[in-house]
Amino acid sequence: PILFVGGVYPVSDNFRPLFLDIVKQKYGSDFYWFGKNNPDEVREEELSTLINRSRVVLGESFYWPGYWSNRIYESIGRGGLTIHPYVPGLEEEFEEGEECIFFNRWNFEDLFSKIDYYLDKANGEERETIIEKGMERVRKDHTLLNRCNQIMDILNGF
Repeated sequence: PILFVGGVYPVSDNFRPLFLDIVKQKYGSDFYWFGKNNPDEVREEELSTLINRSRVVLGESFYWPGYWSNRIYESIGRGGLTIHPYVPGLEEEFEEGEECIFFNRWNFEDLFSKIDYYLDKANGEERETIIEKGMERVRKDHTLLNRCNQIMDILNGF
């Protein structure tokens, strides 16, 4: 029911290896990690299938204020209830608690409480509402066409 897609790379804070190890320890066989090696990399339709079969999709990207991976758009847009560390500026892209869920980076109790909450079948309707609203937001504001138009607006400004 819990999915993470992505590799591990050396970065300054080493959050990702610790994050994945702690999630694996806590959730064991309920945690699926794809992409840690090139042979288990998933893309396109296979990625959509994995996300749709998961109840929770964990996100994470190199930390820098105003930076996050495009994978958050992919996981939300493909119908995943995405839980991602809060990054300043991310709230301008997605409404927390309405379109995705943020947790406080390095606060694993915060992460676990949110995972457990959305895994609970009693919260299934709320989970589905967040998924639907997140997908609507991606379709409305975060498609490749939207990005091309944003780039053209920037270029036209010169």
